[in-house]
Formats: sequence, structure tokens, C-alpha cells
Amino acid sequence: MRARRFAPVLAALLALAACSGSSSAPMASTTAGPLDLVLSSPNADDGALLIEVSGAPVDSVTAASGYVVYAGAPGGAARRIIVQGTIAAGPVARIWVPDATASAAYHAAVLQAAARGTYAQRALGGYGIEVR
Repeated sequence: MRARRFAPVLAALLALAACSGSSSAPMASTTAGPLDLVLSSPNADDGALLIEVSGAPVDSVTAASGYVVYAGAPGGAARRIIVQGTIAAGPVARIWVPDATASAAYHAAVLQAAARGTYAQRALGGYGIEVR
């Protein structure tokens, strides 16, 4: 008889314990989203760039307005991206990442640059690319 009186109390305590299984530390929030690759160039007539992005995973790549991009397959330590078009300083591509709040983990570099029309390779002095 005594066990029957405590059964509902025991069931309630077990249910409460099951619901409170999380730790006291708050969960880190991640926000998947885009980061822009922003170019600075010493030339006004660039036609193609080879860019490498490293540091953290990149889910996919899209072109900034007016450009065409070709991106290597995801995976590995770095992702290579070709940007083609009438390239000017400013955003040239957008990378989609699992955690856009971790932009400081990403590093980008211009590996090659070519002139518009002739596609003659250029010296890389003065080129820069920022992840924003």
C-alpha cells in the first residue's frame, strides 16, 4: 500500500531528472551563412583570379554580381576558386560557411591574376583579398 502512494511522486521525479539532463553551460550558437571575399587590386583591367580560402570549412561558393566562379570540390584544408569577368576592387565571390560568426578563422589569398582580354599573368604585388 505504501509503494502505491509513492509511485506517482517517483515517476514525477524521474521525469524531471530526464528533462534536466543538460549542462549548466550555455550552448554555443552557430549561424550558417555567407562571407564575402573582397578584392583589392593594383590594376583596373583584371579578367581572372585564382583565390584560395583556408582555415575552416566552406560549404559552397557563389559569384558576386557580374562575375562567374568555378570552385573546387569541398573538403581538404583549402578551397580554390576561379573568378572570371570584368574584375574590379570590391566583393568578387561569396563563400557559404557553417558558422558565419567565425569569420576570423578564414584566410584568403590571391594565388594568380590575369589581365582581361589577353589573360597574361600578373605579378601579385598589391593584390589582397579579405574575408568579411
